[in-house]
Amino acid sequence: MRRSALILPLMLAATAMAQLPDGLTFDDGFTWFECKNQRSVENNVAIGRWTLVSSLRIWGKVPDRSGWKVVIKKEGKALAEYITDGFPLKLAGGPPQGLVIVGFWKDKPLLDADGLLDVEVYYIDGGNDKEHLARTCKLDVRRAERVRGGPGSREADAADFYVNRHSEVLSSILYFRGPEFPSYTQIDGLTYYSDRMVELLLNYSENANFAGPKLGRVRIEVDGKEVEMKVPNNEKPQDEMGFGELGGKYNVEYSDRNAEKYFKGGPAYQERIGFCRRVMMLPLHWGPKPEKPLLPSKVYTNDHPGEWKVTYLIERKPVRIWRFKIGPDGLPLPHPEQAKGLSLALNAVLADTEIPSEGGEFDGRLSAEFVKQGAFFGRPWATDEMKKAAEKTPTKGAPFPTPSDKQ
Repeated sequence: MRRSALILPLMLAATAMAQLPDGLTFDDGFTWFECKNQRSVENNVAIGRWTLVSSLRIWGKVPDRSGWKVVIKKEGKALAEYITDGFPLKLAGGPPQGLVIVGFWKDKPLLDADGLLDVEVYYIDGGNDKEHLARTCKLDVRRAERVRGGPGSREADAADFYVNRHSEVLSSILYFRGPEFPSYTQIDGLTYYSDRMVELLLNYSENANFAGPKLGRVRIEVDGKEVEMKVPNNEKPQDEMGFGELGGKYNVEYSDRNAEKYFKGGPAYQERIGFCRRVMMLPLHWGPKPEKPLLPSKVYTNDHPGEWKVTYLIERKPVRIWRFKIGPDGLPLPHPEQAKGLSLALNAVLADTEIPSEGGEFDGRLSAEFVKQGAFFGRPWATDEMKKAAEKTPTKGAPFPTPSDKQ
């Protein structure tokens, strides 16, 4: 197995070449990792450890009893191994189309490692128990130090751990979702629809209040001409975009009494950091138009092939701009990154993402430093389009909690 050398301490390495059997593909866009924190007190010392939470998906026909193995390494040394059966990937009640796990974790072994870690994901063939490397991902695991006790004490509490996802802010996936299909993320509880919907995954670092996007709207231009967001028999513009639904979220809290005012009295200084992946539904439909469309209907992508620019506005302020291409059949055309190895589901594409100014109120932190390194857990950008987009990412706030005596 080949591992890429780290050029800089924080540089994300390239994912290893997949070794899956013919006919199977790993879904980069579905992949999600987070740290599940476990706290304990041993010999009167507060100890923080974590175990990995994984969501993984492979497309293609797999034998019954197929499964997964996840190995975590640091500097080539294995720290933990987790093995589990997979679940058949079924969409809209059809036959199995692959293998999936959503939110999988085990309580042991627990880790206290941070820094850059390799995560090797193996597919286990249920027919012969042979293991195939599906991906080698990178995790940038960070510690959130904490203190306990009252004024006059700087006793350390159990630290929390989290995965740095600043690099994912441009990982916007546009998914043309079929009737009764689950969300791209397959998170339990997300709405099913009877229509052909257009879904977009929005990634961001939360603000201090954990407030998500407010009710917004979209302005759409195709080949430079604005699209009127109205449909027959309905005078109200069909341009609203709701709050979205969480397709992945975690946060931790840093605390200290470093600064004198926090040491002498009052509560300790606290600062939270968290990351979200939100499922947004664009006010669009795609595919064959029904003879009697449901009311209110939406604008159909089929009517507007060409180069799309979608501006997402909240309280009239642009917070995101997405660009993509729609073919004559109304379906999105793959992004150039997908021709360079980025693997997504059928009818899903990477959308070029621009963050105007400082983004929205829901953006707590933005850091071009990490965006420029790549995304999808360690995959460097392979195209000039994404490299240029990464360079334009604005900075907002500090990327990580700042100790009270350093502010």
